[in-house]
Amino acid sequence: MDRVDAARELGVPVGAPPTLVEKAFRRAVRLRHPDVGGDAAAFRRATEARAVLLCPPPADPLTRVVTVIVRYHPAVRLVEALARVVERRTPPR
Repeated sequence: MDRVDAARELGVPVGAPPTLVEKAFRRAVRLRHPDVGGDAAAFRRATEARAVLLCPPPADPLTRVVTVIVRYHPAVRLVEALARVVERRTPPR
């Protein structure tokens, strides 16, 4: 979903400030949440639209690829977990 589709989904202008996006998202979620009889797919679309509009666009495609790899790659997550374990077990000096 691109920024134009996301803005259309929530009913806000493309360059809307974050407060307006949040307000439109909350309004949309109140109507679309599955617990209140809404459609689950429409709820997911509203959630995705909020994420697209609130996250700044990456500087270039390479930045996006690196961000995804660093955030979700299993090896990176394993190293982060090991670092946390070592930090906890290292006695203070």
